[in-house]
Amino acid sequence: MSSRPSILLLGILGFIGLAVSACSSSQQVPDGKQKRQAIKTVQKWMTGTFSNRQQSSTSPAEFHDIRLVQVPIWEYREDGPWMYVEQAHADELDRPYRQRIYQLSVQPDGRVASHVFALPGNPLEYTAPWRGDGSLGGLHPDSLEARPGCTVVFQRVDGNTFKGGIEGTGCPSDLSGASYLTSDVTLRSDRILVWDRGYSPDGEQVWGSTVGPYMFRRTSSSGPE
Repeated sequence: MSSRPSILLLGILGFIGLAVSACSSSQQVPDGKQKRQAIKTVQKWMTGTFSNRQQSSTSPAEFHDIRLVQVPIWEYREDGPWMYVEQAHADELDRPYRQRIYQLSVQPDGRVASHVFALPGNPLEYTAPWRGDGSLGGLHPDSLEARPGCTVVFQRVDGNTFKGGIEGTGCPSDLSGASYLTSDVTLRSDRILVWDRGYSPDGEQVWGSTVGPYMFRRTSSSGPE
């Protein structure tokens, strides 16, 4: 007879524990307002002109002097935000070596995904949208080449930091004999840290920094002056 209250008590405690756990889990899922704020913050911190000149001057053997530009485009669309992105060597600003289109979206768990698209044809035909109306010469999302394995997913770390990266080895690269690339990105209100690396099929790094990320500091909140 004495064991029955104990069993009942354990059952009640177990039920309470499950209820508290379920309540705690539901509270951890961001609501609509939090998700909108997250994607708005990610876009704001990604937008602008950035330079790693200070880093390059200190460690020229490890880091090239690069300008990074990321600006909103197609702001009339409701499936965005969309951004045009380019990187160029400081002494060849009119000939960017990397051009991409990013589309931001919020995942159910509140993380922000940056989906990557390649430009069709000759990408140099679509440079510097900040000099015109941002239409990229009539380019439409339907003409872009999706790169689904290259999506970067951001998680808020604290009030001034988002961290993210490519998940897995599904982002292809053929540069310098690479098979795939990885990318780790940290967003802060005044800078972006990017560590891109290319790997051979057997996992050997064949391009990219071996000592740490490129540190791009914002020099303008928009495209180049």
